[in-house]
Amino acid sequence: MSKQQAILLARSVYLVDLALTSAAFFASFFIHDVMLPWIAPQHFPTGLFPLSEYLKVYPFVLVIWSVLLFSYHSYHSHRTIPLTKETITILRVVAVGNLLLATLAYLLPLRQLSRVWFVLFAVLSTVLLVAEKILLRVLARYVRSKGLNYRTVLIVGTGRRALDVAK
Repeated sequence: MSKQQAILLARSVYLVDLALTSAAFFASFFIHDVMLPWIAPQHFPTGLFPLSEYLKVYPFVLVIWSVLLFSYHSYHSHRTIPLTKETITILRVVAVGNLLLATLAYLLPLRQLSRVWFVLFAVLSTVLLVAEKILLRVLARYVRSKGLNYRTVLIVGTGRRALDVAK
């Protein structure tokens, strides 16, 4: 894969990460505001504050997740990194991101954000991002099985050094 293709792929994955984080943000609001009062009205008798109150933190979510995803090197080659390590990285990003978001909501006058919403957002964000990483691995494996995304190298020579390079 050329460097230009790798950069384009990394940017695409970044945009998908932000889209999935946004989906988790709004899905968490919908689940807590509409579904939980319907499923368990004794525990959730009322919905949340209006969406406009939650939209105040939405730009912070995008900035915090962007900074954390880049600082945890989420957009480098992951061909040799085990899935467990990548999953732990996503868990760290979501945990630190939620901690920073909760701290920011406490410091700013945004105390109307629900703790259940924070938990839902963390769970959905983690699940969506990990599912994306698994899907990317499966897709990359499929592409490589078709003979694409490989580099061919010609080794000239038959000596010990050439054999070491081949290994």
